[in-house]
Amino acid sequence: MASAELGLDPARAGVGAVLLRSWAVGGLERQRAALAALRSAWERPWPGDTPPLACAALASVDGTGLLQYAQIDADRPESVGELTASRWHGDRELGAALPGSEPGPVAQLRPYRCAGTGGPVPSRPHVVAVSLTLAAASESSQREWADSVIAALASDPRPALGLRRAHFHLGADGTTILNLAEWDDEQSFRAWAGRPEPVEELTPEWRRVHDFAGVAGHRLAAYRWALAVGRPSAPRT
Repeated sequence: MASAELGLDPARAGVGAVLLRSWAVGGLERQRAALAALRSAWERPWPGDTPPLACAALASVDGTGLLQYAQIDADRPESVGELTASRWHGDRELGAALPGSEPGPVAQLRPYRCAGTGGPVPSRPHVVAVSLTLAAASESSQREWADSVIAALASDPRPALGLRRAHFHLGADGTTILNLAEWDDEQSFRAWAGRPEPVEELTPEWRRVHDFAGVAGHRLAAYRWALAVGRPSAPRT
């Protein structure tokens, strides 16, 4: 796998599945060490016959975490089982750089829809990961929630300026929805997310999102694309 552009494209064609795995690194110094270890490992060819289409590392802005994001070729679904059950390329180096740390479980998702204001995505966007969990597994509810957010963004009279792409993924477990939103920078995200908006002033579309039934919880974290390897995709526009 050759080195690609720093930012991986979550909307690239031909992706059949996405695998996510997180590491708690505990601080900026250990995060830098982990990224250096991965960079060294990823300079070597990925072992085995079914490497992922592309693989990236996202570094949390607060320095506490690392998120690995692997795209599986739709024509090579056997890669899902291999990466779910075995160690990933670079795990040995990460283990040495992060003594006492272990990766979290592998989550399997699939790309669903992409939304946003359009325009070029900056080479180092501010990536906001919103993970939502439903109380009961339902693929139709996963789709409905993602569709509701996309409709709310599209109809908002105060558009999310600076939001270039919002990539929605649906978890294979039927309960998880992940939105990886690429913003111009942290300031544009905070300007939009921090605007005062009483519930009674929500648009009908945002009220539908706000009142969506069956949501068990959600988490939000900010990242930056740090490393990426794989077959280059078409340039992002």
